[in-house]
Parts: sequence; C-alpha cells; structure tokens
Amino acid sequence: MILLKRILCFKTLLTVLFCFSLLQKVIETSADKRQTPSTTPTIEYFGAEKGFAVGSDDVVFLAIVRNRTNGTISAALFRLRCYAVNGLDYTSGETMPILPELAPNQAVAYRWRLSVSEGRQILMAAALLQKAPQVLRSIAADAKGPNAGIVAVRQNPVLYSDSDSTAIQTSIAVVPRIYRNQTAETINIKSEDTPAAAASSTTASIMNNLVGIRFTRTNQKSAIFTLYARKGTTWSALANGMSMGAVLASEPGQKPWWEVFRWKETQVFNEKDHAVLSLSGTYGNRLKAEMTFEAHRDYSAIDAKIRFTAMQTIQCSGIRLPEILVERDKKNGVQLRADGTPIFCENEVSLLADSRTLSAVRRDAVTFGMTWSTALPLNGLVWHAVPVQDSQLITLIGGTATAVNSSETVLAGKSFEVNYRIFAYAPSATIKDAFKFIQQ
Repeated sequence: MILLKRILCFKTLLTVLFCFSLLQKVIETSADKRQTPSTTPTIEYFGAEKGFAVGSDDVVFLAIVRNRTNGTISAALFRLRCYAVNGLDYTSGETMPILPELAPNQAVAYRWRLSVSEGRQILMAAALLQKAPQVLRSIAADAKGPNAGIVAVRQNPVLYSDSDSTAIQTSIAVVPRIYRNQTAETINIKSEDTPAAAASSTTASIMNNLVGIRFTRTNQKSAIFTLYARKGTTWSALANGMSMGAVLASEPGQKPWWEVFRWKETQVFNEKDHAVLSLSGTYGNRLKAEMTFEAHRDYSAIDAKIRFTAMQTIQCSGIRLPEILVERDKKNGVQLRADGTPIFCENEVSLLADSRTLSAVRRDAVTFGMTWSTALPLNGLVWHAVPVQDSQLITLIGGTATAVNSSETVLAGKSFEVNYRIFAYAPSATIKDAFKFIQQ
C-alpha cells in the first residue's frame, strides 16, 4: 500500500511538472508570436560542396539561405545551425551563425568543414533554421545600421551562445561516400572508338566518341556519377552527379518523404554504333526501378529513361531527376572560408528561356546539362528546373516534377516512365547550344 501511494505521488508530481512546463511553453509561445517576424527566410540548399565524400577526407558543407518573400528580413532575427548528425565531427568556426539583413530575393551562404569519424558510418549532417533568442533580437534592433546588429550580437559572446532549439526549417544531407576517388580521372580514347557500355563490381560506364558517364557505387548501395566530354584525345571530367534522383512518396494516409535509389543489378548491351547500360534497383521499399542509358556514335548526349513500378499502392507527390553538381570555378583565385562566415550570393539570371525542361551551364567552351521530356509521368505533376544559383559557390543541374494540388495514387503493379537526356557539347560558343538537345 505504501509503495502504491509513493507511485501515485510520483505520477502526480510528473503530471504537475508536465503541466507547468506546458503552460510555460504556451506563455513563451504566445509572447514569441507577438514578436514573430512577418517574413521568414528559406534554406535553399544544404549539402556536401563536392556532392560526395572520399574515405576519411574532411567534408565541406555548403548552405544557402534566401529571402523569398517581398519584405526585408532584419539582422539577427534568425540563426542557422550546422549540426553533425552522424559520422562527422566539428573542426572549427561558428556553427550557429546569426543571419544578416536580407533584402527580397537576397541570399547568404555559409561553409563548414567537418571531419569524418573513424569507421564506415553513414555521413549525415543537418542545417537548422532557428529564431534567434529574443535578447539577441533586442540587441540587434537597438544597433544602428543594416548589419550593425550582427556586430553588436558578436560583442556579447555569452548571449550569442544561448540556444533556441525550435527549428523553423530543417534540411538534412546524407553524403554519399566512396573509398577511391575516380571522379577526377581521365580516360584515354581513340577517334575510332565505338559506343561502349561496361560494368564491374563497383563501377559502370557508358560512352561514345564524344560524351561519357561513369557510375561509382557508394557505401549506401546507391551511386554517384561523373560526366565526361571529349577534348582532343582525352575525356575531361566536367561535373559529378551527386544522386540518382528521388521519389517523394508514401503509403495512403502517411506524410510523404523522399526515397532514394538503391543500385542492385547491372546489364550491358554493345553493338557497333549503339550501346545500352541498365541499372536496376529500388526507390525505398515500394518502387522498383530500371534506369536505361543509351549511347549512339557521333552524338553529344546520352539518352536516359527511368521506369518505375509500384510494388504496392502508393501516393506519389514528386519525382526528382538525377542532379549534377558543378563545383565553383576556382580560377578566379578567391579563397572562401569554411568556418561559418557569411558569404553574400550574387543573383544570377538564367540565359535559357525554357527553364521548365532544360538545365545547363557553360564552362571552358563546353555546354553541358540535362533536358527532359515535357510529357508528365503522372497526372497532376508539373516540371520545373533547379533554381539558378551563384556560380561562384555552386551550380546545380536537374529537374523536379511536383504535385500541384494533391499527390497521385499509383496502384500496385502500375508502371510509369521518365525520359531525359544528359549532354556535353564541345566546342561551344554559347550556352544556347543547350537548345540542340531539347526533348519533345
């Protein structure tokens, strides 16, 4: 009986503490709502700057935060936290920088260098957009000048380290990892080489006499790939594909999430003027997928197709094509810090009028990128290209089809396809050479 009374008293105490903490949270939330800014920035990109990790080498992460609203966001209203989730450790620098003032459509970037832990763990990091503690907002508001608030906040290190754990937005990056960097290697070719597809236990490739793609397995049983273009008698690496695409799906009644490709089997087919590479696997546990890459002689593109087959009834809200990451051009000699220092981005305008089905870049007299069919894989989805980024920081090439109103139901056993094309045209005098490869 005594033990029962003690248990009941303990439960009562827990209930009181819970109600008190809940009430306190409600009071804080109510007070905070009166101070919540009318505009909130958006994490536009977060991921490994190279798109992948090699062995135990350090990984530099890049985050881009943009003000997509019509109003100016004042300094010190928000902070961005870089969080090492798994397999990574902090090195040095500011991991919770305060955001500066951002005008409409203005963006700021941050870079962090994280070290890789021992072992072959999955590498995962997150960027958390948080409201800055109210005391910091008050200090910044009293300062004179657009970014004087940042200076004032940094002069209060005790307050500056105070944390507000509420995340307004979170972006998680799982970094593909390989143990030998083959992406920068060149391939010697001969002018009479015919289209060819090849595969081994860790790699696969397809190429003709002008363009080529090589796939490398990662520790997560997925793949990254490298796009090559012919320059003289060698093939030069242009950029790396950091993913094999993704599908935003769920079972009926669930919240959808992005499922990534898992590479299981490979097949090759070679003839004199024609080669085919097939990678088969799954997106999550609910979609089978077969990726087909086809090369023809004297053509600066690889035609590709993904055929999805639902293993059970799902709700599909989006399809993301494989993304190509073009590293920043380092020829200008500018050294960017990787310690959480803010870097203001330049707003660039795409020179490609058809931005819904074409994404490309021109560098070193080579225009390369991706185009995809205007045909929708599922009703209710709309295509759009990856937003134009600051090329001094990063350039992404790819496209996404997302649901306009609601997700589409895909019954078990039903198949649907996405057709796209990866190209590399050289020599190229203008990025408008990309229109040569538009798909209908």
